[in-house]
Amino acid sequence: MNPSINLTEIIIANAMGIMLAATMLMSNTQTFHANSIGHKYIREMMVIALVSCILDPLVFLSDGREGLFFYLVIYIGNLLLFVANLLIGPLWVNYTAGYMRGGLSFRHRRTMATVCVVGVVMLVVNLFKPFVFAVDGNNEYHRLWGYYLFIVLELGFIIDGIVAYVQSKRKLGVLRFFPVWVFLVPLAIGITVQSVIYGVSLIWPCVVISITVILNGINTELSYRDKLTGLYNKYYLDLIKDMATRSLKNESGRITAIMADMNSLKSINDRYGHQEGDFALRKLARIINRTVADAGSVVRIAGDEFVIVLNTQDEKEVAEMISAIRQALADWNTNHDKEYTLSVSLGYGFFNLREVTVEEIMQQIDSKMYEEKRRFYKENPALDRRTLY
Repeated sequence: MNPSINLTEIIIANAMGIMLAATMLMSNTQTFHANSIGHKYIREMMVIALVSCILDPLVFLSDGREGLFFYLVIYIGNLLLFVANLLIGPLWVNYTAGYMRGGLSFRHRRTMATVCVVGVVMLVVNLFKPFVFAVDGNNEYHRLWGYYLFIVLELGFIIDGIVAYVQSKRKLGVLRFFPVWVFLVPLAIGITVQSVIYGVSLIWPCVVISITVILNGINTELSYRDKLTGLYNKYYLDLIKDMATRSLKNESGRITAIMADMNSLKSINDRYGHQEGDFALRKLARIINRTVADAGSVVRIAGDEFVIVLNTQDEKEVAEMISAIRQALADWNTNHDKEYTLSVSLGYGFFNLREVTVEEIMQQIDSKMYEEKRRFYKENPALDRRTLY
């Protein structure tokens, strides 16, 4: 066995990682099933980290032991650990972008897929011409120069997630519960120490710690989330106002608030049942949230009422957002065979959160929204107005 391998440290570190990961998976079942964007990625990251914490000590324990069995454990185990590294990166980016923006663009997904393919090709080439890692005739594992290419790929994904966070944070100007910097500290420590000092195993236990930090943030956030749609609930508006009030930035607190009231929900419930009505609400919420993306936040304040908070007071940008929401709903109606259509009545206003209360904002945009709803009735005289509220 390689004398630089510290088996005691490896076993203890990974055992702690296994216990923490298993505990978090079992105790956060409700969190993983919450209807919030990206939580499935966190669960998958934790499962991968748990499996890797099991594999890593097995690989080190087999290092230098004679026989085909131990050779296969070392080689296949390390191969799987490199694959796990490839998977963690895209899951991290998907979670960050999904959380902050509502999802990734097609081009972004394609770029990530290309990077992952490059990593897989590297591992395939390594089977025939080792340059990432090798196992010699004594069944001893050797880290080769290609290992650091994988570290670069992983750092690229981490930076990608940070960029998504920073850009969205700058545009949104509102509170998010994602502790991105706290997440990165243990991860950076694990990657640095294990890359510089061979024979220790800290990357995967540190990944577990980082994911645990995210889960703690998520659990705090759930009190501000609507269970049906996964959007923020009305208490989030008070939180935004509180942040604006306490902020020292002069520009902070200047927003556009848009009231979006779903048309025909009662009609859908009466004709097709409340389960279908819930489906329509979730679909409407998802369409609006994806359209708004990192331009603002979407809040469900009541049964079929939503408030969109945009961190801008540019009339053109607001008009473009409203047009984009209508177009997204029209596209969905065209491409799906439901007997009903999804539509909303909208009303908006410009506000300084330091000067008005949340209640005053609601009153103003609610009044403007009902002006549009009355126009909707005139354009659709065959519809029973009572079914449209």
